[in-house]
Amino acid sequence: MIQLKNKLLKIAALGLIAVILVSFNNKQLFNGGTINNPNITITGTAIPVIISATGASGCGGTITYQWQQSFDNANFIDISNATGTSYQSGLIVTTTHFRRRAICSGTDTVYTNNVATVTVQ
Repeated sequence: MIQLKNKLLKIAALGLIAVILVSFNNKQLFNGGTINNPNITITGTAIPVIISATGASGCGGTITYQWQQSFDNANFIDISNATGTSYQSGLIVTTTHFRRRAICSGTDTVYTNNVATVTVQ
């Protein structure tokens, strides 16, 4: 009887592990979305551009956005009041890189899968 009980406990434990693994494998990862127009070239005069991106996904809560810019494509800083799904820049006079940060319920942070580069010729 004790052997049967131990076997049943082992089977139940393996079943629980299988349920946990299936649940973990089916969990959607938090994805920051993709910039739709990653390569923009403007000529001569400084003009504003609109950068659009798909929405972030895989968050079980509230998603907030913060756009960032960089002049060297390495050191990004937040852009004031740029918190929408898309971003309309101010006047651009030098090549600038943009990405969007997505925050899930104030805790998890991811970035767009790519960077938008606005090249000034």
